[in-house]
Amino acid sequence: MLWALTIRIWNEFLYGGHLQCLGAIAILWATSLLFRMPLSWELLISIYLIFYAIYLYNRLREIQSDLSTNPDRTKYISANQRILWYAFFFAVSVAIIILLAKATLSGIIFTLA
Repeated sequence: MLWALTIRIWNEFLYGGHLQCLGAIAILWATSLLFRMPLSWELLISIYLIFYAIYLYNRLREIQSDLSTNPDRTKYISANQRILWYAFFFAVSVAIIILLAKATLSGIIFTLA
């Protein structure tokens, strides 16, 4: 039981795009260190969720073209397609809520322009 759960979590981490999202966070963190700028948890979480949504959307929309290059990931995505769409919408919703809660009026206007 525990082993099956571990495999499931590992597959989600590998095939769901989480590894790439951590790469985006690492780049943001390294840049903040380089320029000595503070990072907030809200920014880190929203960036992670935005990149997660981007990678997940790509994987869900390009299942057929992914089949030839990564059949294991395609099998995982196909088997979990419904829940991954829910995860996509959840990630987008939470990222928007965080960004709107923390954004300034000028930042919102700039984003919409």
